[in-house]
Amino acid sequence: LLTCNPARVIVTLDCCRNTSGRGKAYCVKLRHTEKITMSDLVKIAVIHGTCELHTTSDAHTFTQELFKVLNEEGGEIPILEIESKVNKSWHDRHIMRLCKDDIVKIGNNWNIMWPSSYTIKAKINTGPLSADPKQDEGIEDMKQIVEELMNQRMDQYANKIKKLDKEVSELSTQSRKRSGTTSRMSEKARKTKICS
Repeated sequence: LLTCNPARVIVTLDCCRNTSGRGKAYCVKLRHTEKITMSDLVKIAVIHGTCELHTTSDAHTFTQELFKVLNEEGGEIPILEIESKVNKSWHDRHIMRLCKDDIVKIGNNWNIMWPSSYTIKAKINTGPLSADPKQDEGIEDMKQIVEELMNQRMDQYANKIKKLDKEVSELSTQSRKRSGTTSRMSEKARKTKICS
């Protein structure tokens, strides 16, 4: 993810950390091939759905609770309040579960809302990627999302350009009026000089 040089990377891990009753157990080892730079560390926010070494079930998941909190908060909340608000929601309903965030804070570098208006929500394609992108539904969905974002940006820029054009036109009109007034004053002064 960091090789794409994103402004921010937000990862939510809603893992039960318990495989009993789920069939075959899978283990994923997370490892870094290289140290994450300090400049990249301040871009990463990780929110764990449960605390390390604690197990939990699929009942009352972090994702479900976050969705509930988001709806109560009007659809978005400050990212730095996610942990507190989700934990309070569970606590108020006597659910014995805690989530935890891992966010490097420097001043107000994480003073943003979640989800932001620029969040890209994509479907996950679990099948093999096809050679022809038009046959791959996940890629098509992503293309559509990117196209919609680009169109929104283009509309924003077009509106800004129209506003600037209007301001330039108004300034030009004011300048011409002033120039006309100055020319008339100069002409009047010249005539007055000739008459004297």
